[in-house]
Amino acid sequence: MDTIRSARTFLRSLLTPGPHRSWARPCAAALVSAGLIGAGTPAVAQPAPASAARAQALDERFDDAMQAYERNHWPQAFQAFQQLAEQGHVDAARLVMQMHRHGNRLYGQGFALGPLQVQRICQQSRLPNCPA
Repeated sequence: MDTIRSARTFLRSLLTPGPHRSWARPCAAALVSAGLIGAGTPAVAQPAPASAARAQALDERFDDAMQAYERNHWPQAFQAFQQLAEQGHVDAARLVMQMHRHGNRLYGQGFALGPLQVQRICQQSRLPNCPA
C-alpha cells in the first residue's frame, strides 16, 4: 500500500504547475494511461496452473531449439522455432521471422514461409512493420 501511496504522491508532484514541470504533465499522463502508476493490482494476471505448465513445456522446447540453433543446425532449429511460433511462443516467432528475412545473408540458406505464415507469425512476434 505504501508503494501505491508514494506513487500517487509522485504523480501529484509531477502535475504541480511550474515552469520546471513543462515535461511532467505529458509524462504523467502517459504513465497513468499505460497503467504504470495508480494500479492497485498487478498489471499481469498470474497464469492458471495448466497454462503455467504449458508455458514451461514450450520454454523447454524453445531451449532445445536454441541448442540446435547454437550448433548451427539451421533447418532443424527453424522447424522447431516455427512449430513453437504456431503454438504462441513469441521469442520463437521472432527467430522464425529473423531466419526467414535474413536467411541467405546470415545462415547461407533461405527459410521459406508462405504469405499467410509470414503474416500470422510476424503479428504473433509483435515486431513492427508486419504485413496486414
